[in-house]
Parts: sequence; C-alpha cells; structure tokens
Amino acid sequence: QNDGHGQGGAIFQTGSMLTLTNCEICNNEANEKAAQGGAVFASGGATLVVSNCRIHSNVAHNGRYNQGAGIWLMDSTLTMSGSTLYDNKADQGAALFIHRSTATLDEGCHVDGSIHGHYTKVLAARTGGR
Repeated sequence: QNDGHGQGGAIFQTGSMLTLTNCEICNNEANEKAAQGGAVFASGGATLVVSNCRIHSNVAHNGRYNQGAGIWLMDSTLTMSGSTLYDNKADQGAALFIHRSTATLDEGCHVDGSIHGHYTKVLAARTGGR
C-alpha cells in the first residue's frame, strides 16, 4: 500500500523494461498533481510485461487528470497475459489508460469492475494531446 503523490502509486517506470510475474498490486494511490497510474505509471518508451498478476483496489484521484488507476501508459508498450484488473477507481480509464502506446492483452486477461467518474469505466485510449 503506497501513495504516489501524483504518478505511480506502487511503480513509476520510465524508459526501461519491467516484467511483473505472479504478483498482486493493490491498495495504492496516485493523488494530487496529475493523479495518473494508481498502481503502475509507465512512460518514455517503457516496456511493461505483466503475467499472472492481480491489479486491484487502486485509486487515481484529487488531481488534474485522475487517469488509469490500474495501469497508466504513455509512449510505451504493455503486454499482459493471464492477469486481472478489477475494482480500480479513476475518472478516465479506471483499469487501464493508454496514451500514444501499444497494449496487447492476451488470452486469460480479465478487466472488470472498475469504477469511473465522468468519462470512461474501464479503458481509455488517446492518440495525441493531453
């Protein structure tokens, strides 16, 4: 359980490769400032591989954007398999927020039960701008 003060409540990743296997990331928050990536924030050409993980009960709130309480991705690549994102809370893309990035969710992934504010419940994707 962590508080990311703006970005990446549990993990802040930029321009690197990270593999998460057989893990649980829960009860983290990104608050204030941008409030992006309650559990995981990945940007700057990051490569994130998530396998057989549970990412749940994370929050992105009280900030300017409130995006991606589960995973927030910008200019990066995500490959996910056998993993579950649920009960995450944010205004935009509560489970997963993708901005100018590539995300592949393979067989066995389950994205559900996320709570949203004004915009999108589970997934938000953008191609440019903020």
